Amino acid sequence: MKPLLLQNAVLAIIFISLSLFAYHSIENNQQLEIAKDLEHELSDSIVTINNQVQKQLEDLRAIASFVSLTTTLTPTSFENYAMRKIGERPEWDILEWQPIVRKEDRTSFEENIRSSFYPNFRLWEPDDKGEPRQAAVREEHVPVLFMVSKSSDTNTRGLDLAWSVERMESKWSARDTGNAQLSGLFDLVTSDTQSSNKLGYAITLPVYSGGITPTDLYDKQKRIIGYIAGVYSINNAFSEIITSLKQSNLKIEIVDTPTDIDSSIEIELADSSTIATGSLTLLSQNWQIKLIPNQAFFNAYSSAREFAFIGVVIGCWFLLSWFLFLLHRKQLKLLELKETLEHTLHYVRNSKDRFKEQARRDALTKLLNKQAFIEKVSDELGRAVRFKKPLCLLMIDLDHFKKINDTYGHVFGDEVLKSFAETFSKYLREQDVLCRYGGEEFALIMIETTLEEGDKIANRLFDEVRNLSIFNKEAERYIHITCSGGLAQYHQNDSVKNFIKRADEALYRAKRAGRKQICLHQ
Repeated sequence: MKPLLLQNAVLAIIFISLSLFAYHSIENNQQLEIAKDLEHELSDSIVTINNQVQKQLEDLRAIASFVSLTTTLTPTSFENYAMRKIGERPEWDILEWQPIVRKEDRTSFEENIRSSFYPNFRLWEPDDKGEPRQAAVREEHVPVLFMVSKSSDTNTRGLDLAWSVERMESKWSARDTGNAQLSGLFDLVTSDTQSSNKLGYAITLPVYSGGITPTDLYDKQKRIIGYIAGVYSINNAFSEIITSLKQSNLKIEIVDTPTDIDSSIEIELADSSTIATGSLTLLSQNWQIKLIPNQAFFNAYSSAREFAFIGVVIGCWFLLSWFLFLLHRKQLKLLELKETLEHTLHYVRNSKDRFKEQARRDALTKLLNKQAFIEKVSDELGRAVRFKKPLCLLMIDLDHFKKINDTYGHVFGDEVLKSFAETFSKYLREQDVLCRYGGEEFALIMIETTLEEGDKIANRLFDEVRNLSIFNKEAERYIHITCSGGLAQYHQNDSVKNFIKRADEALYRAKRAGRKQICLHQ
């Protein structure tokens, strides 16, 4: 009896040990599954949010071009164009035109708006309690003038945004850089009497006279005429992903974060306090994205764990001899899960690199944009100094492009820009870099090239472009494209700014001399 009792006791101990091991193994496996699922959901959410904001920015650029090129802007023309552009989309809440009004022009501005459009128009701002009051006198006012809103209760017309230092810092940054700015998150103000109690954000795009972003800081500050702002509530802007996550028993939170936050994805597993966090940088603003599961999310995994545990206990009782084999399979599965997690992390890192590269490219022509161009010129200047190699810069401007835009429309104008970029790129040397500088202006960095060599190469390229004609379907005719150029060679002690300025001066001489030619800056 004693050996039998001992044997039963040993089997009982082994069974209990295996059962405990099985329970903890299944629990660990569950946590890995939760982490993997949360990471997948978080990665998809970050990509979706980024793409959504980029689409919103493209819409605002189109509206900003319309405002800058419209000589007589009215509430009706502004609203009609805006509704044609974004009216059917669900994500936007408010679209605003915010002109800049100098202190000395405030009285005449208010009187003109009251007599022309809105009889009760005034510049106002909220006090400490959120109540409306007359806007204080400032050197510059930035009132909401024309606005389009989905809600009839929303009316921020006349709100002087210069009352908020935080908002003006964002606008000044947009003005001085020429780039769109994403605000921090804030409670939406819907009228001079109430707040919407909805968390939202704004994308602000500077608008310059003539529709072209100046290259010089002084010109930017002088030629700024106002801002186009799109205001979006979090719930509307990302309604699809919020609904999708809700169906998966997940809640998403978006918060502002410091600019130096780590961009990696983190999963904290602690039962009901489990949270997944990641960061996303958009238009110089950092957001932290959080996914928070509810109890129903865990219940689905808990039910699966209970059934698995019962099955493993029964299997251990009847198939104890297979223990080592089962353990081996478990190890293989854990290795497979580890490889899957590593693959996912690799995908997230690659996605970050792709987003970074996309931010350096012009969306229309796929060339390096202005910011990337400045960085490239700076790098090549440093290389030219270190290795004592020549460097040339060719600034290019499409002749009469504004007339083409006005005559045949912006869609055809975009086609002209793309065709020019494609044609010009075909005949470049391998080491040269073509960039879109802004509007109809391009820049060609000619590496290890003297002024004489650059002149020959530039004229050869211009000869190819002179054969470029683009068919316009509406006009049923070919439109011939020509361009002007200014060429400068790097001089010792040249700064990036001065190097570009000298090439611009040569371009200006070429345009004054009748266009269709290249002028050199000696």
